[in-house]
Amino acid sequence: MFKTDQSSLITAVIETLDIRRDSAFWGISKNIDSYAHHFTPAMVTASTLLSEHLSIFGTATEVATSNLQSETATIRSIVTDFTTTVNLVAAITLLGLTTWVSELKTANDALAVKYLERTVEIGAANPNTIKDKRLEANAGYFELRDMINGYNTISKGATMYTKTTSELNALIAQYNLVLTNRAATPTPPTPPTPPVGPVA
Repeated sequence: MFKTDQSSLITAVIETLDIRRDSAFWGISKNIDSYAHHFTPAMVTASTLLSEHLSIFGTATEVATSNLQSETATIRSIVTDFTTTVNLVAAITLLGLTTWVSELKTANDALAVKYLERTVEIGAANPNTIKDKRLEANAGYFELRDMINGYNTISKGATMYTKTTSELNALIAQYNLVLTNRAATPTPPTPPTPPVGPVA
């Protein structure tokens, strides 16, 4: 419940696609930079135009190292601009980067599909929420408490139950202290957790 299972087979596919996507992005970025030193003025102008446009999205390193979802969205915007904005399309064509952009789009789209598949898979594997589990644990605790109290009454406070109730009450005191400290610390709203009463 607290840690996502990392065993999904889709994760390895996503990692491979991310490397492929980054390679295409870096290839485009480095090609654009290299043409800034070309001996033909038109090439330099095209390189400058594309470089300035990419800078809108941050440095190449920032784009390539952002989280998967953010990078997917950023690259989708870059590809859309490079394939629909007239002057950018002309610059891409002039520098011979059309196939690079196509590869970037293919890798990015494939990663987006696999990322969604893994999200659906994880969602299906963890249908319960933390709130549900907390309520379930509370119900289980109160049932356990009542049983211990019942056996303690029947055995007239035999030593084994005295030790058990003493240890449980110590844990309960610590848990209630955690709740008290949490309530005193400003945090985003969460479902209230009732304090736990001591075992008799």
